[in-house]
Amino acid sequence: MQFSVKQVSDSKKWEAFVRHFSPNNFLQSWAFGQFNKADGDEMLPLGVFDGENQVAAALFIKIMAKRGNYYACAAGPLVQFKIQNSKFKISESNADAGGDEFDREYYAQIIQALVGYLKQQDKGMDFIRIRPTLVQSEDNQALFESLGFRPAPMHLHAERSWVLDLSPTEDDLLKNMRKNTRYYVNRAPKDGVSVRISQDLADVDILYDLQQETVSRQHFVAFSRQYFQELFKAFRPADQVAMFVADYQGKPLAAAMINYYGDMAVYHYAASSSENRKIPGAYAILWEAIKEAKRRGCKYFNFWGVVGEDEKNHPWHGLSQFKRGFGGQEVWYLHAQDYPLNWKYPLIRWFEAWRKKRRGL
Repeated sequence: MQFSVKQVSDSKKWEAFVRHFSPNNFLQSWAFGQFNKADGDEMLPLGVFDGENQVAAALFIKIMAKRGNYYACAAGPLVQFKIQNSKFKISESNADAGGDEFDREYYAQIIQALVGYLKQQDKGMDFIRIRPTLVQSEDNQALFESLGFRPAPMHLHAERSWVLDLSPTEDDLLKNMRKNTRYYVNRAPKDGVSVRISQDLADVDILYDLQQETVSRQHFVAFSRQYFQELFKAFRPADQVAMFVADYQGKPLAAAMINYYGDMAVYHYAASSSENRKIPGAYAILWEAIKEAKRRGCKYFNFWGVVGEDEKNHPWHGLSQFKRGFGGQEVWYLHAQDYPLNWKYPLIRWFEAWRKKRRGL
């Protein structure tokens, strides 16, 4: 089968295609491409066509970095057939290409078409990085290796996520929480915590300021104020983002940026104050965000990245346990895959692996 690849310039056509896939993922949205463009990178919304019929979409971001130049595609490509495991529906559409089963050969041809297109573009690029929406498995890893890919030394956005099914009632969602999580959710208003939902850019600054406190406590690399602002501005026009701020005694206690895209809500970024640590502001925010997701008609609430329960020494272990307390299940996508484009890649790979180890990740 011969596929053609071309850039899609019509945002409405792009959104109409990618919204077929459930759960919807904002990482493949037009707004996410616009955010990366505002952040200084280039968006490449690529459509794969069988004749005049579009059969796949992949939003690539062209990143020119000091360590190396690369194309990145998170949560893609989106291909018109169904992919699922026994616990969680990963991708589906109303098209019947490939039927109900994952057609490995068909998917491989889509990947080959995308790689072939990108190899003909800027010759100054060092590698291609794809984090697909396939579940983590030996078969899926072998599929990418057969196409010339190898596991990336770094993740690409959240690969191991904690996802809550929003179909139960609010009462049942509360009942399904861990006992201590439910206790803190119920205690927050009694302690005087109030949560407001905002579309105000000024509240993005609150998130940034609280993040600086978190950085000083946990020693990780912070995002810039401009990064948060541009992300918020990219999704705000379509009402696909909201700020949640928990106030206590007239001061911000915690803040979170929640993305709402189609049937999926995502707990994207959050931070809390170093003061009044025993007041459950973060619990209050998440409960309000979950209820808002239900009001918007979302089917899933994605708490974003987690690490294994047995990884007790990982810096994200405590945060992961906090997320798990709200109920849900783990969704583990295939690790990011790299396709080398030139001789520089081994050096870049070594550097990224060294930096990951240095950061304790």
